[in-house]
Amino acid sequence: MPWAEIIDGITGQGGAIVVCVVVMFGCYKIMVDHILPAHERTIDKISNGCEDRTKAMLASHEEDRKVFNKAFENVDRRLIVIEEVVADVKSRMCC
Repeated sequence: MPWAEIIDGITGQGGAIVVCVVVMFGCYKIMVDHILPAHERTIDKISNGCEDRTKAMLASHEEDRKVFNKAFENVDRRLIVIEEVVADVKSRMCC
C-alpha cells in the first residue's frame, strides 16, 4: 500500500470515523464522570427533608378533607330542607 493511500485514508473518511468515535467516547466520559454525579448530588440536596414536609402536607390535607366533608354534609342537609319546601309549595299550587 503506497503512502499516498495511507495518508488519504487517515485524513479522509477513516480519520473522520476515528475522530467521531473519540469525540463520542469523550462525551460519554464527561457525562458519566461529571454531569451525572452532579445531577445526583442536586437531587439529594433537593430531596433532603422532603419526607417530613410530605408527612406534614398529608396531615394538613387530611384535616382539609374532614372540613370539606362536614361542609358537604351541611349543604346536603340544607338541600333536603329546600327540596321539602319546594315540594310543599308545588303541592299547594297544584291543588
